[in-house]
Amino acid sequence: MSAASTDSAVAIDPAWVASDPQLTRLLGGATPACAIKETFLADRDGSVAHSYEVYAPALDQAELEKRFRDAAQTLGYAVTRQPLLGLGFQDEAKQRSGAIYDARVSVLFARVASANESAQKLATKMSFETWTLIEALGGKWTMMAIQRSAGDAATLEAELTLAPAKRPALEAWTRDKKLEPDGQAWMRKSRKDAPQLPLIFIEAGKDGKLFILETRGEPLGGPACRVHPTHKEHPDAGPPSKSKPSKTPTDDDLIREMMGK
Repeated sequence: MSAASTDSAVAIDPAWVASDPQLTRLLGGATPACAIKETFLADRDGSVAHSYEVYAPALDQAELEKRFRDAAQTLGYAVTRQPLLGLGFQDEAKQRSGAIYDARVSVLFARVASANESAQKLATKMSFETWTLIEALGGKWTMMAIQRSAGDAATLEAELTLAPAKRPALEAWTRDKKLEPDGQAWMRKSRKDAPQLPLIFIEAGKDGKLFILETRGEPLGGPACRVHPTHKEHPDAGPPSKSKPSKTPTDDDLIREMMGK
């Protein structure tokens, strides 16, 4: 089986899943890692789900699944095929699940009391410029996803409700950062005179929702991100197997499946 160089791979902290470091074993098998991602989703009842995902396209899918099964077995979980999770397991008592779907291994916690604090610490630690905007707007996001990719690239995505009273704060922030307006959107494009500045895109929807995207570096680059022929994303891959999910499940899909919604 072919293996990619780990020179540009993203390192996985053995205690990445702070609430249960043992679950990092499930994620640690997905190496060399092209990208690692944490997603936070706020529900209407105030609870927040927290998921961890590793993307390892350079690894043969059969080997990736074997590592996942072995790690799950050592933790006492039986891996089976499930409607939305694909190959994975659910622990309804502890409200957690694990899954593997085409080069991506994930662990999801349905309700985490410290998720808001974790999201804030991670965004601050990684010095995302747009986090100051999120705080200025009240910090009440409904979704936040932070990804670190091979080559030290990083991306923040967030969705939040923009209250009319906060619109002046949004416009003041975009002016201060010299973002280019375009209707209900603002953006910072790449600049030859300041290539170190991250790219930013912000859009205000008619429904009162605000979408924020910030990215720096070149996402998903390097040897660790080359797609192995056994994955659907490979140019030579055939049609998807009928035994697998027809689409990659989203974090929201996984949460609904786990909570029985």
